[in-house]
Amino acid sequence: MMFVQHLIDCNASNYGCSGGNKLKAYDYIIQNGGLNTKQNYPYRGIKGTYDAIKERGDGLNIDTYAIMTSRIEDKLAYAIYEQPMVVGVDAHSSKFEKYKGCRGIYEIVENDGTPGNHCGIVLDASYPALYEDYDD
Repeated sequence: MMFVQHLIDCNASNYGCSGGNKLKAYDYIIQNGGLNTKQNYPYRGIKGTYDAIKERGDGLNIDTYAIMTSRIEDKLAYAIYEQPMVVGVDAHSSKFEKYKGCRGIYEIVENDGTPGNHCGIVLDASYPALYEDYDD
């Protein structure tokens, strides 16, 4: 249910397959009126050309976003209960480097305060996991 390819191809303020900034992605989604569905804009794993016909979003939409700086677990759990949460993780950690995938779920065991350099979505506070679904 991710709309990654649309962001890679069309969000000019980020860096395509070389990464980007999640706040710039949110701003793009709001300004564009959403992202297209992955059925209409499937993941290809490479930066493609901007497609104006596919740009208008009819899949994922957000109206606003907030930045949570608190590490208080109950507040984070409540926020995740209300909606999915985008998180940053340290992809250079030894645990993440050895991750081979299990249907796109990565269990987050601890938070050592290291700034994130990879983005994912937390879907459930009772089972903290990082979910990525590029081509499912």
